[in-house]
Amino acid sequence: PSENDVIYVKSIGLKKYDTATIGVENDLSVNGNEILMFTNNQKTLVSFDETVGATKLTVTEDGADAYVGIDFSSLALSASDYNTLVIDYKIPTTNSNNFNTAFVYYKMNDAEQYGKYVSMSLTTDSEAWQTMEISFASMDDWSGTIKSIRFDYFQSGAVKIGDAIYVRSIKWVKK
Repeated sequence: PSENDVIYVKSIGLKKYDTATIGVENDLSVNGNEILMFTNNQKTLVSFDETVGATKLTVTEDGADAYVGIDFSSLALSASDYNTLVIDYKIPTTNSNNFNTAFVYYKMNDAEQYGKYVSMSLTTDSEAWQTMEISFASMDDWSGTIKSIRFDYFQSGAVKIGDAIYVRSIKWVKK
């Protein structure tokens, strides 16, 4: 896809990249529209790791269903245009377990509750950056406007306090 076909949500501290800037409070704007980044967090500490150069999501309770949310409602992104989410991540080898599944729940249009989700496998045996590409194209209710997502970065149950994932970028791509 061309640059015009990608909406970037970069986790790069106070630096400006593309059309997005994240500040100290994880505020973000794309083309002048505010995105609420990592909101409605559950059992997750959100921080920026300058050494790694990425946002760090850390579990705060053993066995937690830990997640973060991103509100895209101000962008009025059309689901027919943007049906693929790409997340660049890495998982520290110091985590307590090899977690292999993450989930992305989504809200469309005026929905108040998260409905369906897409699950994906995580690469957990490497300190290298990985790219997760999540297609929503086959979901029967993927239509209208993308309101928000909820990123459940580890399957609940086996997680321990301090388990973490680094997120370098999140982007919607036209496919």
